[in-house]
Amino acid sequence: MNESRNHGLMQDVAEAYMEKIFYFCLRKTGNQHEAEDLTADIMLNLMQAIAHGTDPDCLHGWVWQIARNRFALWADKKRRYREYTALDDLHDLDLADDTPTPAEAYIHAEDLSLLRRELAFISADYRQVVVAFYVEDRRVQDIAKSLGLPEGTVKAKLFRARKLLKEGMNMAREFGKRSYRPENVGFSASGNQPSGLPWSAVQRSVPKNILLEAGNNPSTAEELSIALGIAMPYMEEEIALLEQATLLRRVGDRYITDFVILDKTTQEECYRVECKGREERLALIKTLIDDLLPEIKKHTVLPPHMSDNKLLWWLVLYLMDRAIFDLPVRDDIYSPATRANGESWGFMGYESGANIPEDLPGISHNGGGRDNVWIQNYFVHAWGLEKPNGGVPEDGDDILFLGEAIRSGRTVDSLTDAEKAIWNRLNGRFAYVDENGKIAADLILFMSGENGKVNNLIYGHPKFDELVANVTFIFEGLKAELAKANSPLLSDQLDYVAAMEICGLRAMAVKDALDKGIITMPEESEKATLGAWMVIDP
Repeated sequence: MNESRNHGLMQDVAEAYMEKIFYFCLRKTGNQHEAEDLTADIMLNLMQAIAHGTDPDCLHGWVWQIARNRFALWADKKRRYREYTALDDLHDLDLADDTPTPAEAYIHAEDLSLLRRELAFISADYRQVVVAFYVEDRRVQDIAKSLGLPEGTVKAKLFRARKLLKEGMNMAREFGKRSYRPENVGFSASGNQPSGLPWSAVQRSVPKNILLEAGNNPSTAEELSIALGIAMPYMEEEIALLEQATLLRRVGDRYITDFVILDKTTQEECYRVECKGREERLALIKTLIDDLLPEIKKHTVLPPHMSDNKLLWWLVLYLMDRAIFDLPVRDDIYSPATRANGESWGFMGYESGANIPEDLPGISHNGGGRDNVWIQNYFVHAWGLEKPNGGVPEDGDDILFLGEAIRSGRTVDSLTDAEKAIWNRLNGRFAYVDENGKIAADLILFMSGENGKVNNLIYGHPKFDELVANVTFIFEGLKAELAKANSPLLSDQLDYVAAMEICGLRAMAVKDALDKGIITMPEESEKATLGAWMVIDP
């Protein structure tokens, strides 16, 4: 290889790899000065090899092979040095407790701000003995007695802590930044949440930052402390709270966020999966609507002022949901796995800013009621269709009252004062007075098992099986993408996350149905009953 070629290759290696090699060394050594020295050694070996005529076929592989080899030599040299000097350090520990060793004098002489910083980043068991010995000036035997430990264990902890402190005080710490920023991550949950979890655990910045740092990134408490710049006493307290909340899982000496956070790239890949078979899904929904709508009307009680369009909005979403929740999954969004604290809820995070090439509505679902009286509702978060008063009555007693009033044929005149207060909350939103003066539901109503008959019509149609097959294919594709993007430690979460993600097919179905004229925008978009239905069973 000629001299100009040598020079050009050296320049290419320096420009393309020097910074990468430095960060490789920094990760390996944990010390900026050692990283700089090791980087210089690796770069020198690379340049000498090129100067002697090395012209590798695969430059990238050759560079990193040299880097790994030089690091291995460095690590072996450092190991042998530690073994040699450890004998002297251990000998020092056997001296009288109240006689400062050179290492102890060194620590006392260091800048106090650096010492405080490093004390914040060592774990509690080390910090406890360091403070007792150096700050409180207590003897090893007294410390051992108060902690219930052998004296040899206390000496070993002091030895280890002293080395950690010295190394840390010589290090220019670089507090890490993961790709997630708290302000750019939102959360979603489903299931039963009686204690206020998981939402109550992510309202403050500190636990939220910990969860984002440990997301798909198993970390020790010390690593989290350094990465976030949070002193260990506070970090340990926050970790304990997050473990108790079942949002942080301990694996050995490391912690990993115990729910999935979807980064932008994974969200984009999930969208691409969901687009597969999209036209086929809409065609199947259209066929089901055309074939079933007349029969479905026979099993419903509809207000005379309700248009077919409102019924079609409900049916598009309901058909999609029947296919989604017919999937044989371990944990769907309404029945997530029971957590360690006995509660049954699921939780996940989303990084904002995903490049999705269309504006899809957010569509959620809620419901309420009891004693065989229920109101269910789809909540469309787009196109001005948001419902300012919520999708279902806030109080289950209100739903129960409405069901009993309809069953009994009650009139407004027959209501007590207490019942009139409930009526005022329902009137104009979920109920109205019919032409006979009776209280009626201002939404799609199924009486005495008619909802089950509608489900039988849907499940019995051959096109519904094809719709389920289409959705199943998407579900398996989503799980495959999620498995690639997440730690195997979170494999038990994938059914739930895929079930949450596949609900995005609702939004696609609605948007496509609007584009094709199967449904149209409602005239009274502010009404709370778009996509809502009520079930009153015996």
